Amino acid sequence: MKSSWHTGYNLVELTSGSTRVLLDPALGGVVVRYESNYDGQHIPWFQPRGFGCPGTFPLLPFASRIRNGAFQYLGKTVRLAANNLPEVHAIHGHGWQGIWSVHRQTETSVVLEFVYEGGDWPWSYMARQTIQLQEMVLEISLQITNCSQEPMPVGFGLHPYFPLTQECRVDLQVSHEWLLDEELMSDRRVSCADRFANGVKPALVRMDNVYDGWDGVARIAWPENGHCIAIAADSVFARLVAYSPGETYFCVEPVSNIPDAFNIMARGEAHHGVSIIESGEQLSGWVRFSPGAIDNSA
Repeated sequence: MKSSWHTGYNLVELTSGSTRVLLDPALGGVVVRYESNYDGQHIPWFQPRGFGCPGTFPLLPFASRIRNGAFQYLGKTVRLAANNLPEVHAIHGHGWQGIWSVHRQTETSVVLEFVYEGGDWPWSYMARQTIQLQEMVLEISLQITNCSQEPMPVGFGLHPYFPLTQECRVDLQVSHEWLLDEELMSDRRVSCADRFANGVKPALVRMDNVYDGWDGVARIAWPENGHCIAIAADSVFARLVAYSPGETYFCVEPVSNIPDAFNIMARGEAHHGVSIIESGEQLSGWVRFSPGAIDNSA
């Protein structure tokens, strides 16, 4: 596809107006760049891949961590390899480290597929990402199909990275927070309805927090350049991870399950977010990113 943008080797490019998205199917199906020439400025809506940022990637067949890579399901122990050494826990599943194939592509959309044939995760599945760009609006849909003969526990999510500025502000509404233990595993669910009542500036506070009861709407504003991005998510993404490690980026991650959700489910506790899909069934959901200018009159 002819373009004035430099795309690099084997990257997939989507363009709509003055906005482009670059994806890397061969390395996790990640969004390498999402940027616009807008209002006389070059605006990266996602933090570009590089300098410690891996790019925005899908989380499946589970989001976040599973303690020591092990959990019980239907009387059997599932043991997963540690996939982010030296960390001892399994994290974020397979998709973010796998090779995706291009199933279908147009100038403004692409469908990527990832097939897992089974292994230490004892279920086979097929995952799809449908990425669509319309003007500046980016929508990413995730779908996972159980290709095995047995019911499969599953969760998923999206891990976007955003540029961090000193005045950047996040506004959203949640009802509960999961307090985490020293290994960043979900420990206790507490009410926190006023947590984001006045917004949060990620530059001023370190965060690795997990929230529940998210209404699927968030807004990130960068007052320094007068721009913002609205996030809307399908109801399957009722949970949110806020991550601000003191780098040049921060993350607001729509997810369906909490950290260590599979062990929490095995203990018979509630609010873990794991779904059980039968053979041939699917779990799906979408996240939409709508950039624009800050409306100071609102």
